Amino acid sequence: MSARKPWLSGIFTEAVRANCFGYDVKKFVDFKSANDKSRTAQFSSVVEFGEVTLEKKTSELVTQPVLVKTQIRAVYPPPATSIDMFHNEVLFYTKVLPLLRRCDTCDVLSTSFPELVYGKAVGKPEEDIVVLKDLRQKGFQPCVDPESLDERHIELVLDRLGKFHALSFICRLQDPMGFEKVASQMRELDYADAVSAFGGFLTKEAFREGIFRGIEPLQNAPEYQGRLTDLRANCSRAYDLMNEYMYGSRDSGVIFHGDFRLDNMMFRYQSDGTPIEVVFFDFQTISIGSPAIDICRFMIFEAPTELKRARWETFLVVYYDALANQMRDYQNTIPSMEAVELDVRKKGIFAYYVYALAWPNLFSDKNGLGCISCPKLKGLNEQEVQETMKTYMQNIREWGGPKVTEMLAEAVRFMIDKNFIFEY
Repeated sequence: MSARKPWLSGIFTEAVRANCFGYDVKKFVDFKSANDKSRTAQFSSVVEFGEVTLEKKTSELVTQPVLVKTQIRAVYPPPATSIDMFHNEVLFYTKVLPLLRRCDTCDVLSTSFPELVYGKAVGKPEEDIVVLKDLRQKGFQPCVDPESLDERHIELVLDRLGKFHALSFICRLQDPMGFEKVASQMRELDYADAVSAFGGFLTKEAFREGIFRGIEPLQNAPEYQGRLTDLRANCSRAYDLMNEYMYGSRDSGVIFHGDFRLDNMMFRYQSDGTPIEVVFFDFQTISIGSPAIDICRFMIFEAPTELKRARWETFLVVYYDALANQMRDYQNTIPSMEAVELDVRKKGIFAYYVYALAWPNLFSDKNGLGCISCPKLKGLNEQEVQETMKTYMQNIREWGGPKVTEMLAEAVRFMIDKNFIFEY
């Protein structure tokens, strides 16, 4: 028996005592982990699928498929950040969802979010844990074709996102003190440091190289030569602006996901392949701020280029209609479509920051290239340090290959063509 199993047995026994599996469950019997391939690292946590066997008060044995999420000790993120991220995730399931559920007339929380079994965050990586019911038992699965996302997927995601964001506006009106009490417990991350660490950007110079990677290819493009000034000025301040974009709308913003991408979603499909429901998960980066943080993180880098360019305004309307419909009993407080669209144009650059820093490693990892290795300088003389850093900087500029550079350049072209606002 591994050292992990007795610990999990204690967790599940505690969960039964707290009636987390239901009031008709008498005791925990066993936990059977799935094969090793299903236990995977997610940069700041380990996810393990398995089945919990329980004995009901009637002596009947039942099984509950679960997902168990625990912290890992890794270079990324730094230990203090990892503890804060895990705190936020447990807070989301134990405090945020129950608060928002009181405002949820469309029942979006029951259909688009996982069901918590047990959550614990005490600031100790060896003890912190989240146990969720396995979404696969309800027919959910990862997106079947993430490289060619179609409008049905996009519209479904934006519809549910709009309804989710609307709940924050409603809750602020119905229970402002309750909203602020829960919001005050969210821990703000130093986002610039966290994303830099994930991307392997050790210095401010390396950070700048990463941010400007999508801009440099357009320097000599005639149609963009005179349109890069404000963007370059903005990106020169990106390190300082990241947290401003992330947390600068706290007084009037919504509870946002913060890492809103396909890897943190699962879909349920009809027999003909039509997506009919989506579930969002991994809420370690939640905070209060602009809805544009989630909208642009998803749209700019997940939607295929041609589809995004052709239907950008239509997709924003899908999001807005869902938000407005959820808030239909609060007509005088619904943000205008113009306000939402302007906010997206003002805050969308944040999504570019994140992907310029994170995408090289994400893309390389997905394609079996591994993550960029940070140079080890200890014990090197001055010349060796210079040579090592020169190689490192070259790797930063090229990591992931030409495809990553072109994806970032296309994001820049898109933002300029859609009149994003880069002044801050």
